[in-house]
Amino acid sequence: MASTANIVKKLRAANNNGWRANLDFFEWASSLKLSPRETTYEELQSILKMNRTETLSYAADIEKAGIGERIVGRRKAKSRIRWLYTPQSIAAAARGLSDNLEPVSSSNFPVATASADVVSSAQDSGEADHVFQLRRDRRVTFRLPKDLTSKEADRLAAFLKTLPME
Repeated sequence: MASTANIVKKLRAANNNGWRANLDFFEWASSLKLSPRETTYEELQSILKMNRTETLSYAADIEKAGIGERIVGRRKAKSRIRWLYTPQSIAAAARGLSDNLEPVSSSNFPVATASADVVSSAQDSGEADHVFQLRRDRRVTFRLPKDLTSKEADRLAAFLKTLPME
């Protein structure tokens, strides 16, 4: 893996070359309120306004630059980039606003996972609020009993499956 100083140097060169895709990427990355761990190729294609072939090439460039890893989708999972550094810190470094790249970790941003984060609980109520990152721009909060059983969780999951309007 390249040193962060070398990565920052590559990012600044990419920003300075004025290529529209790079500028669009850095603009998108700097505008994020939450830092995703991953970005699908489809999202990247939309952000960069590229065709699929160009997007695949850009994803390879992201990996070569040392800021993300390409993950090939399998079994209905989409191909995507897993970020090694937060997109916001990538954009800041590219624009010369910072010399630091912030590694992606579970502690520096909320992310959709199999389990939600418990954000608050009332000592006497017997309930706890759980926040789940449903989409990049949408969090949902569930207030559930602290002693929720697996059977109750299964029933809740079955109920949620009846809601989509697809």
